[in-house]
Amino acid sequence: MGQYKLLPYGISDYAQVKREGKYMVDKTMYLERMERTGNFLFLIRPRRFGKSLFLSMMESYYDIEAKDNFDLLFGDTYVGSHPTPERNEYQVLRLDFSKPGGNKDTIEKNVNGYLDLKYGNFVAKYAKYYPEDYVRKFEALKSTSDRVNFVHIMIKRFQMKAYLIVDEYDYFTNNVLDQHGEAVYNAMTNAEYYYCDLFKKFKGSFDRIFMMGVNPVTMDDVTSGYNIATALTLKKNYNEMLGFCDEDVREMICYYNEAGSVSLDEEETLNVLRRWYGGYCFSEYNDVEGHTVFNTTMVLYYLKHIIFDGKAPSDMIDKNTIRSSVDIDRLVRLDSLGGNRKGVLLEIANNGFSRCKVSRCFPAYQLIDPNMFKNLLFYYGMVTIKGMRGAQSILGIPNNSVREQYYNYLLKLDKVDYS
Repeated sequence: MGQYKLLPYGISDYAQVKREGKYMVDKTMYLERMERTGNFLFLIRPRRFGKSLFLSMMESYYDIEAKDNFDLLFGDTYVGSHPTPERNEYQVLRLDFSKPGGNKDTIEKNVNGYLDLKYGNFVAKYAKYYPEDYVRKFEALKSTSDRVNFVHIMIKRFQMKAYLIVDEYDYFTNNVLDQHGEAVYNAMTNAEYYYCDLFKKFKGSFDRIFMMGVNPVTMDDVTSGYNIATALTLKKNYNEMLGFCDEDVREMICYYNEAGSVSLDEEETLNVLRRWYGGYCFSEYNDVEGHTVFNTTMVLYYLKHIIFDGKAPSDMIDKNTIRSSVDIDRLVRLDSLGGNRKGVLLEIANNGFSRCKVSRCFPAYQLIDPNMFKNLLFYYGMVTIKGMRGAQSILGIPNNSVREQYYNYLLKLDKVDYS
């Protein structure tokens, strides 16, 4: 067996992947496309599709302090041969709102502590671009709000180019909606509420902003005053930005075959991976075939077992990707809101598909509408676009993994009363 690149399973740090010489599917061509699309962008995708790794790649590419490492990090990528004018031009602030943790009673405290840490790191990292007393003045401020405002003011005063990258921007609101329901959620996203006010502070303070999340409910509620953003979620030319396309997976199989670490039949392996982990389409194509993508984590999980164990995993579903039955029950209940959520789920479980118009975003109260609940399932990756019927999308179960994780369990709900 010859030398080969290890798979980056479970790693979301782009610089680490490149430093350690791990296998990397190149998605850098989308940076060029994003720059042309707009300065303020949103993208919604299900979990385990490589969002955090992509954002880490963006941070490495745009960070002015990473300029000297450009060849190491991007020399063998598309953008390494086709750099954009924005390369290494920004002071980058990257936030991940899944990090603070907490519940509806501790959100403000936890987020404040997290922002103090992240903004403090930002100030220390880019201090040389500001006056000598920059760090001292920041540290002398008493409140998180004052510190955040100070950094934003200094960015503008000294005409610095700044890029805000946000992962899991909807994390808190999703948790509150799941656990406490619409009433608490509405209070949290009210125009006067802290979390909404926080997002208003970002607007106008950064030259570029890119936010990723899982659920478009928050995008409508929390960012209601954020009407300058362009949503990429349903755009055809961004359908394959996250996840692996057929070509990506085929090249991966060929690479490990040629390296001598596996001996796989290319078409047979591709068909297995399609049945279990592929089939996702996030845009409306008349012909969906050829425009589907794979769940990245699940593909890496499968190939990792093949490489190290010499055979497919005994359990085709990665335990790290499974939502618990409690999570699924919450999804059905949604605080006992109206609407036929149970009926929608059973329709899909029994028939394999349903139909509706996919919406770019919607407020929490519309989840009582069965069609909006179908939208929620689409954004969670529990159904995907299988084709079109007029203006409506045919939403079907993408693969065996989703069927096993969700719908075989959900069929049991026919005997459960959620009213």
